[in-house]
Amino acid sequence: MMGSLKMYIKQELLSLHLPTEDLKKFFENIEDLPEEKILLSDKAFIIDKIRVGEGRSQLYGTQIEGIENGKIKLKKIEDEEGLEKRRKEMKMETLSEYLKKFTQ
Repeated sequence: MMGSLKMYIKQELLSLHLPTEDLKKFFENIEDLPEEKILLSDKAFIIDKIRVGEGRSQLYGTQIEGIENGKIKLKKIEDEEGLEKRRKEMKMETLSEYLKKFTQ
């Protein structure tokens, strides 16, 4: 991981609240970092956040619209059939495992 785990976590948390254009600049700085420096799942989350901020569909299913009657509604996903494959490539848990976190 980066210099210190605490600093890495702080940077990730701060990045989640940036306007889309600033988040894109942040991503440019970390995009080519090796896996030892940044988790692929964190890259996926940022990619989805940028795409949704630009009005595009997400790739990894990290962005939720809300929860209605105990059911989680995701923001639009591009190529839903390939979603689990993309998540696996980014070393992410399955979508159903990820969504359980929101209802536990």
